[in-house]
Amino acid sequence: METKTQIELEKAKEYFYQLKLIESYNILRRFFDRLPFKPEPQHGEYIGMFIRVLSELGKRSEEHTSELQSHHDLVCR
Repeated sequence: METKTQIELEKAKEYFYQLKLIESYNILRRFFDRLPFKPEPQHGEYIGMFIRVLSELGKRSEEHTSELQSHHDLVCR
């Protein structure tokens, strides 16, 4: 793996552990959106991290949506 790429992935890992998920997502997305993507053994850690970031961001989005809907219901009644 290229040194520049490794540095970026390490930065994404640092953001992940600091719970800066949007920042981590942006770096990981750029890395995994490259075409053609050829997985290598050292990518396993980052693939798992990317999946976790996507999952957590999805949960936050769902929570935010239900909060907005519940506030709307309170105002409308």
